[in-house]
Amino acid sequence: MVPAAVPLAGEPLPGTEQVRIRGESLSLSPDGRWLLMYGGQTSPAEPAILLYSTVRLRSTPVALSSAARQLARQQRGPYLTGGCWSADSSSVDLLGLQGTDLFDLTIDQDTPTLELVDDVLPARRRAVAQCRNVASRPAGLSVRDMSGGGVQVVDRAGTTLAEFKPGWLQSRAAIDGLRLSPGERYLAFVVSRFRGSFVASTTGYILDLSMPDDGLRRTFGRRPIPPLLWGPDGCCIYAFDKADGAGRVYRWDIESLVND
Repeated sequence: MVPAAVPLAGEPLPGTEQVRIRGESLSLSPDGRWLLMYGGQTSPAEPAILLYSTVRLRSTPVALSSAARQLARQQRGPYLTGGCWSADSSSVDLLGLQGTDLFDLTIDQDTPTLELVDDVLPARRRAVAQCRNVASRPAGLSVRDMSGGGVQVVDRAGTTLAEFKPGWLQSRAAIDGLRLSPGERYLAFVVSRFRGSFVASTTGYILDLSMPDDGLRRTFGRRPIPPLLWGPDGCCIYAFDKADGAGRVYRWDIESLVND
């Protein structure tokens, strides 16, 4: 493997300073034009959901219908973990916190409003759950712990794609957020190194899987937090990064990451 390069600076997206990450509460539409994100609470029981245009670089608060707001106040609001986008990026479905309710957000409107879906067919609910689960980790890839606190990424055949050592005595390394690019040429993930329970460092990595012997490995971000979201055709990566302390969403151009 080639030594990791100095982390490249990404483009901070203006207006994303209020974003908060809960689990994988950040998702990107298939056409790459919209980010759905969590912006904290407008009240103790009501989530603030933001729809962010990656073209205009501005966010729009998502309104909750009266039925959706009522469920949110009963702790049955939307579960902000990715959601399931339609293929044409015109809408996104979100499961409720209890896994029984379903919410739908139509994108093409002046005031985006999250609606409660009535009479949900079981097949649609299952499809949304499976859509969210599929996005969590690429099939055929796994993370394997090593002796001495190291960690590896391995493929289905057991071949080691990347290996990281903790760097200090009585410490360990961990890998999270594995995401393949469209076309599956590049693999993005986050490596954290721990000293006890303290996170000493966190770095994002891009691995070029088309180079079987010396896969090109580049770093991005100073404190990136999964999920790592690939843009259409693998053009770029979006992620929340705490590089400036409070954190915001950044965009990294894949061409500069790999070819710079």
